[in-house]
Amino acid sequence: MKLANTGNWHLLIPLKNDILIDKADPDLAALDTFNKKYGVSTTHLYTFNTKQDCDLYTRDFAPSVGIAEDPVTGSANGALAGLLYYEKIISQNEPTRLIIGQGHKVERPGTLYVTITPNGTEPIIKVRVQQLSPLKRYYIYK
Repeated sequence: MKLANTGNWHLLIPLKNDILIDKADPDLAALDTFNKKYGVSTTHLYTFNTKQDCDLYTRDFAPSVGIAEDPVTGSANGALAGLLYYEKIISQNEPTRLIIGQGHKVERPGTLYVTITPNGTEPIIKVRVQQLSPLKRYYIYK
C-alpha cells in the first residue's frame, strides 16, 4: 500500500489478480471515515495480473468525495503511473505506455491510455480516458 498525489491523495493497493479486485466489497461507510481521517480522496485497487485486454486492471472507491465507485478514474490512474515510475516498476529511461482497464465490475467499462515520459526528476504523465460512451476526457499531470 502506498499513497500518491495528483492534487488529491490516492491510496494505492496492489492485489494479486483481477478476480480478487472484482470480489472487493468494501464497507463504504468505514472507508469514508478512514479516508476523511487521513485526507485520502480515493482508494484504488490495482493488478498487473488480469485476464482483461489491458496491462493493468483497477477499481476505485471514493466515498469521502461522494462517489461509491468511480468507473474510470484519470487522477487515480495518473497517480498509479507516478508510483510505478518512482518505484522503478516501469522504465525511468524511456517512455512507457500502459493500457488500464476499469469499470467492468460496475458495468461501465472504460480504458485509460497512460504515457509516462521521463523528464529529469519528474516524469510527464498523460492520461486519456475512454468509456463505452461518447464521453472522452483528457488529463495531463506533471
